[in-house]
Amino acid sequence: RVAVAGTSYGGFVAYSLARAAGPGRVGPVVISNSDLLKTAEDDRAFLQRAGGEWASMAELLMPLDARSARRLMELSFYRRQVTSMLPDFLIREGVQKLFSDKREEKIELMKAIIIGTDEFQLTPLEQDVLLIWGDHDQIFPLDKAFAVKR
Repeated sequence: RVAVAGTSYGGFVAYSLARAAGPGRVGPVVISNSDLLKTAEDDRAFLQRAGGEWASMAELLMPLDARSARRLMELSFYRRQVTSMLPDFLIREGVQKLFSDKREEKIELMKAIIIGTDEFQLTPLEQDVLLIWGDHDQIFPLDKAFAVKR
């Protein structure tokens, strides 16, 4: 038996693995800042919190330019001043390394994990589950943690 843990989209992987393998193979599950109940409305609300400039979640969560990457970092870090210290060339280099590889597959994953789609249905796990969530999370707000817990 193994324990599994996942943060953000990795939480979907941890949840799916625990559900598919069952408690005989997967023991405790740790899910961190991963909205397993994400809806299309949640996506729209997030894009508004981000400033309303992006047409899709993929544009902001998998940026191709330094401006979008900087905005994603501002939303991701509690202390935003950290992002202002990074020069654009470092951000551009990071964007190329992180978001270029398998981009289409990642976009398909983002679409598939919206609750209520045929691809993803949330059911309670038999295993013990620890939810870890930041109370200042701007991508997946804290109230979503309580909904996932329920």
